[in-house]
Amino acid sequence: MTERRKYMRFNAVLDVLCNLLDKPANKTKSYLRNLSKEGLRLIGRTPFKKGSAIELEMKIPGDNIPIYAFGEVAWANETEQSEYDAGIKFTKIKSHDRLRILDYVYENWVKSKKQNT
Repeated sequence: MTERRKYMRFNAVLDVLCNLLDKPANKTKSYLRNLSKEGLRLIGRTPFKKGSAIELEMKIPGDNIPIYAFGEVAWANETEQSEYDAGIKFTKIKSHDRLRILDYVYENWVKSKKQNT
């Protein structure tokens, strides 16, 4: 299978509050599994529908200022554990917020690489 991604993905676990914009305001907790410059992978108990608009609120541990972003569900699957897995493509995120979250994820990736060597 040919890799279609333009940017490297970094594995990470981070709490994310999601609000599917085609439903009444109802933030649900999910968690980030990996992240790239253009998007992220979420796992949670809320069913995601391909093409749906989504609002995201992410909190970096030790940082009191949340990161807000908007995205679109690029793909979605139900897992064997009755959870839902989705790829989210960012449609709107402030550039300094994108840098904050990428820095956090990259630093954790570097630490994990050092621990494995």
